[in-house]
Amino acid sequence: MLEETRASIKYEATQQSLSAHIEGRRRWPESKRLVTVRQEIAFRLRHQDFFGLSTDNAAEVLGVDEREIRYLNERMREVAPQVFPILPPRTAEIYRLFVEESMTVAEIAEELEISSVTVYGLVRKLYDERTSIGLYFRSNAGRRLSYKSWMDPHIRHKF
Repeated sequence: MLEETRASIKYEATQQSLSAHIEGRRRWPESKRLVTVRQEIAFRLRHQDFFGLSTDNAAEVLGVDEREIRYLNERMREVAPQVFPILPPRTAEIYRLFVEESMTVAEIAEELEISSVTVYGLVRKLYDERTSIGLYFRSNAGRRLSYKSWMDPHIRHKF
């Protein structure tokens, strides 16, 4: 990855995280923030709704080891499980084409030049309601998950 690209991605992720942090402090001044800015930057670099980088690319952008990225994401998962899972880039692309573009499995396979069996397997994995990833295809299809009051028993902390 080019040095200029790394620097611009790091700058943008840092700015997004800091503005989210400032907005949270403005809206809830008495509350304690459980997610550090560094954890949020690592999360934004990896999550498909933001930069969608692989673990090694996110580590390269931050200038740390891949283990550090995994550690930061795992700590964030403990305090904010509602913003997970983080989909790998290829799976996120298949999800986007399937849900947002309403493409069929065969069309996705042709578009991405991969086997329709592979696409079907990933769509089925995403759709499986027994996993937390299945949440992506329920009531909020085509959008990021948002807080609903029925989630209270399943969420330790609202983020």
